[in-house]
Amino acid sequence: MLEYHALHKYIMNQYKEKMTNVLLIDEVQMCPQFELAINSIYAKGIYDIYITGSNAFLLSSDLATLFTGRTMEIKVYPFSFKEYLTYYKITDGYDDVFDQYVKT
Repeated sequence: MLEYHALHKYIMNQYKEKMTNVLLIDEVQMCPQFELAINSIYAKGIYDIYITGSNAFLLSSDLATLFTGRTMEIKVYPFSFKEYLTYYKITDGYDDVFDQYVKT
């Protein structure tokens, strides 16, 4: 959805009474003025809201400014090579595995 009114309408149409409603939006920066829709929904207090994105804008203090202190940043990092080996229980063939690690 590339228009914040449509985003707002869609989200509000998904709301279910007497249930915990969680709003999860990935790549939110693709919708210009998304903050208007999110702030409006937040003000209603009916959703637990999580937004993510890969744009540098979302990593800046500008995002916190848009939501005036109602944000909590959770940084997510990729596995280190050692963590990758541990997770996939790999114990040998590191040269080939490293190429795979870099690609994934």
